[in-house]
Amino acid sequence: MKSEPGIPQTRQRDPAHYYEEGNVIFLCGKSLFRLHRSRLARKSEYFKDMFNVGSDVRILDGYDDEHPLNLNKSGISEEDFRNFCTFLYDSDELPKDTPLKFFESVLVLSDMWMVDSGKRFVLTHLPKHPEFTQAMKIRLSRQFNIHEWLEPAFRALVACSTGDISPVDADNMGAVTLYSVIKTKTEVFDHLRYLAYWPPPVRHGWSCLDEVECSKWWDGFWWNVFARQLLHPNNTKTAKEILEKADWNVGFLSQMGNECLRRTFDDIWDENPFEIDGQLVDVAFNDFKKWVEGLGI
Repeated sequence: MKSEPGIPQTRQRDPAHYYEEGNVIFLCGKSLFRLHRSRLARKSEYFKDMFNVGSDVRILDGYDDEHPLNLNKSGISEEDFRNFCTFLYDSDELPKDTPLKFFESVLVLSDMWMVDSGKRFVLTHLPKHPEFTQAMKIRLSRQFNIHEWLEPAFRALVACSTGDISPVDADNMGAVTLYSVIKTKTEVFDHLRYLAYWPPPVRHGWSCLDEVECSKWWDGFWWNVFARQLLHPNNTKTAKEILEKADWNVGFLSQMGNECLRRTFDDIWDENPFEIDGQLVDVAFNDFKKWVEGLGI
């Protein structure tokens, strides 16, 4: 492609965002973008202040291709700025396979230039993206103070299988976040192992004919059914959910008397050891949140 007359050979007019009726020109990378001041000022407090200098004062740069506003001095990539322009002008016509990078570009520059509509746009659409991960949510939450993303992402990472955390996820989270997640997962799993290994005692009913045999059936259920399901790598149920779904009419439990089962389950619900794992996650998240807040980001 040949350069336009009067434009330095290293610069080209962007094919998508060089609007002939535009009235402010930016240079980003090697591309020139001709945009509309009114649109920028309406979306961004930053640009509103920049352009609000009075009609009798001329902005030194941005008025022609030879004197553009040079964004290269700000460290903004050409891809990020092009994505931001696409949001400004074509956000209603994005393809379904819009890459994650597009949304992150919009978020970065919206945060930099105080574009509230851009941040709302990203917060609405990015979580729906099929490639958006909880680890990315943690990173962006910290980077851009998106407080409503931090806790759900942390809890989701603690709940997922360790094997599902990829090297890319680890890089997104950072060392301290990854440590906090793995430490919490270990504490929760230790508690689950304790539940699995130690069957609660049977409280026998008055009609129990053989307390020793009854207790053996209960131990058999606990270790061979409850514990195996609780600790299975693909298990998605909580300990409480597993016990609530236990069928008294089949397997080990069918060999016990209903009075023994009723009393034993009543004791379990009264003691309620199933809240401890949730409490462990609560404590861990509060500690993690304090660390994040202490960073000032």
